[in-house]
Amino acid sequence: MKNLFAILSVALFSVFANTAIAAEAPNLVLKRGGVDWITLTKEGAAVMVSSKASSITLTRAGAGFAITAKSGPHRVKYEDGKHKVYGPNGALILKIKITQDKIKILRSEDDPEPWSIKSKSGSADLKVKRSETELGKIAFHPEKSLIKVKDMTGSEVCSMTSTAIMVSPAVCLMNGLPEESALMAFALLNAIAE
Repeated sequence: MKNLFAILSVALFSVFANTAIAAEAPNLVLKRGGVDWITLTKEGAAVMVSSKASSITLTRAGAGFAITAKSGPHRVKYEDGKHKVYGPNGALILKIKITQDKIKILRSEDDPEPWSIKSKSGSADLKVKRSETELGKIAFHPEKSLIKVKDMTGSEVCSMTSTAIMVSPAVCLMNGLPEESALMAFALLNAIAE
């Protein structure tokens, strides 16, 4: 089985310049039910991510990132393959852990029900799980330049135009993640580079 980073190396993660964040395209639009849900726009060194209910701005800050959100400034600290998002009060609100074959997204240091994204055996598709329960998959359709996210019934949950597979659309399957945190996860999953 190919490891997750080999499958996703084409365009999964953007490559950083010293202070600028390079997005896959000037604008990414994640659609839910055929309607724009999350929009990512790069402007200079900042990445703006918005939905109808909320918005955030992600910028480089030293070895990590800074996030400005409606709820206040957030700090993103990088350490040992983990990106930890701390809220305005200093509490950990989101953790993205990257290993050779899996990406885990947690809402606390010891989240008993983390989400995970990993390659699907024998396929270029990615599977999304919560704890041990599979929630659905992310599939890239190169002939259409389209990513589709489907739940376990096979129903399309979200879609996004793209030139390669990406993990960020997994936020469509992360029920229970507050909207602002979903925007942060979407932004970070697009920006993180190894």
